[in-house]
Parts: sequence; structure tokens; C-alpha cells
Amino acid sequence: MCGEAHRTDIITKRTLLRNFKAEVSQTYSVCNACQFIFTHNPLHERTLTEYYASSTQERRTEADANERRHIGEQLSFLKKSLLSSCGAALEVGANNGTFLEALAPKDAYYIELNKESLAILERKPHLKNFHTVLKKSKNVAVRFSQIILLHTLEHIVNPKSFINHWKRYLYEGGGFFVEVPDFTFADEDTDEFIFEHVNFFSEKTLRKLFTDCGLSVVASEISLDRKYPACPKYT
Repeated sequence: MCGEAHRTDIITKRTLLRNFKAEVSQTYSVCNACQFIFTHNPLHERTLTEYYASSTQERRTEADANERRHIGEQLSFLKKSLLSSCGAALEVGANNGTFLEALAPKDAYYIELNKESLAILERKPHLKNFHTVLKKSKNVAVRFSQIILLHTLEHIVNPKSFINHWKRYLYEGGGFFVEVPDFTFADEDTDEFIFEHVNFFSEKTLRKLFTDCGLSVVASEISLDRKYPACPKYT
């Protein structure tokens, strides 16, 4: 992420991808300069897109009790950070759309790769498919007050180019709301190195990502929620 070429390899793991019927080998490394932890040899982004689209992971149509409680905590954080109200919001990796529904922006847009999640989202006409709208709007610019990345950024091979791409869709004064598994310190609540995650952020490296992209960090916090299904410890 910082451009430093020297790294220290931590561990190499092999994973069976059932929907591809193939085994892959991943090497997890740490940058010697900025201490960013990342997958040294991730699959190509096109292959990862195909993987997520065909993933057979169970998808709920609505949030369960733990997810609803967690969404309440996310909205409380946004309110404290003065980022809760927005005219239009885009969630990249929207899953079943329950966070967007709870946020209740004036206009709610989503991007989702998984076919099962898309089927759920398409049954919610109050949520708009960003790619469909973009095709119809042609040369009309689509802009957002808020772009939401909840447990999405750790899946992105090149996070800096990803943020630089999407910041162009923000209104002046708009912002990102991001949640990722936290690797600030390792303990029994830290996520394992798993195939789907190609980046492993700490609060420091996540902050560096956004400041390096010319953005300001309004607020951040590290939280622990052992009942949260996505991961117990997150930033």
C-alpha cells in the first residue's frame, strides 16, 4: 500500500474453493515499512469477482437479532460522527440491503456481486441497483453523500486505486463509512488469515489508506462484539 518493496512473509496456506473445485495457495505478508498485512499473491480480480458471484454461502433475506443490534451500533457511531443524515447513499457489497434500509437515505443504491444476494435485493424496489441506474442515466453524473463499505475493503486487491475510483462519486463534503476486521493487535478475537480476505487492516494502516488518497478521517474506533457474525473485532 505504501510502495515499499520489502516484505516479510508470515504464513502460506492452501484453501479448497468448492465452487471452483480447485485448491489455491496464498502467502500472507507484512510490509517492512508501514506494517500493512496483505496477501502477497492474491487471485486476479476477475477471478475473485467470479468466485464471489458464484459463492454458495447462505444468505439471509433479513437481518437476525445480532445483526439488527450491530446495525444500531453502526448508526449510533455515524450519528456521533455527524455522518448519519445523507441525501443519497451507495453501499458496495450490500448483501441483503438491511443496513441501507436502516440508514434510510433519501436515495439508496447498492452494488452486489453474489447472485443469491442480488436476487434478495431485486425484491426490494426501494433500493436501486447502481449499475442499472448508471446505464440508464448515460452521461448524467451520479453522486453520493455517503459510500458504505461494510466488510468489503478487506476483499479488495488494490485498496488505494479502489478508494481513489469511488471518491470521485462523492459530493463535496461527502464521506465513506467503512468497517473492516481489525488487526491492530493479535489476540483470540482476531480473525484468522482466510482466503477471501486479501488485506488485513489495523486502525493505523486504514487511516493511512484514506489520508494517502487525499481524504480526512473524521472518526474511528476499534470495537469488540463476540456475537457479531462477520467478525468479533473490527475498526
